[in-house]
Amino acid sequence: IAYITILPPIPTEGVSPEELDRLVADSYEIMNREFQRTSEEVIKDIGAKKIN
Repeated sequence: IAYITILPPIPTEGVSPEELDRLVADSYEIMNREFQRTSEEVIKDIGAKKIN
């Protein structure tokens, strides 16, 4: 089983080179938050299947 989440695009138009570190950090936070949420969901799902 593969779990895939497609997140909304992160706008980059007009981002200057000086803003890249912030863009990377913000992108990481968005993706990590979703990864954590999805991971918790999968763990609960797997646990429920083991009980049944």
